[in-house]
Amino acid sequence: MLWETYGRIIKGHKLKYPEIIEKIKSIRLVKGFTLSQLSKRSGLSKGYLSKIENQTKLPPVSTLHRIARALDIDLSALFANSSSGNAEAKIAVVRKTERKKIGEEQQASGIIRCPLADKKFAPNIQPFIIELPIDHTTIYQFQGEEFHFILSGKVELTYGDKRFVFEEGDFVYFDGDVPYSGRSLGSKSATIFMGQYRYKRDYGRPFEGSDVLFNNVHQINGE
Repeated sequence: MLWETYGRIIKGHKLKYPEIIEKIKSIRLVKGFTLSQLSKRSGLSKGYLSKIENQTKLPPVSTLHRIARALDIDLSALFANSSSGNAEAKIAVVRKTERKKIGEEQQASGIIRCPLADKKFAPNIQPFIIELPIDHTTIYQFQGEEFHFILSGKVELTYGDKRFVFEEGDFVYFDGDVPYSGRSLGSKSATIFMGQYRYKRDYGRPFEGSDVLFNNVHQINGE
């Protein structure tokens, strides 16, 4: 299903192959990655990446997918035509009726999420609305930062050796380098607005948030 989706993106794009190759290089330079750094993040050799940037033929879609993930962008961003106006390239508007829900059958974590920046070209911050399962037990850790604003329900967050309970209207901001996990409390999944910024690409899926900045949070253990 994933590759069928990418196939439709590639088949329907209007950019010429050299433009797509140039976009890979441009995004890499804008994000400040050297070829060596992109090689480490993507698992592709520096020589191969250099060859890609200096040729006009597109590499396989699986290679493009690895490069896109290493650049912290969706593969579709490489095929997006941003020549229709500078304003469109710098702003992304998602109406309520346009939200795309990614179901738990597509994610090992069981979290249902709605990405809010999939129209934005190469976003640095990834915002989502998520529905957190009651039985969610996955532990996460990554190099970056994350925040959660509880829209509805009640959430238990384990951050390192501390545990917190968040209710509707509460907010938490934390560093991702401390192991953490979260689950909904009560009879139904909580809904959370979350944002995540990764210093470097980590392929684990996020739940979400330390050095905790919080409003009205009830700590279960610890200080």
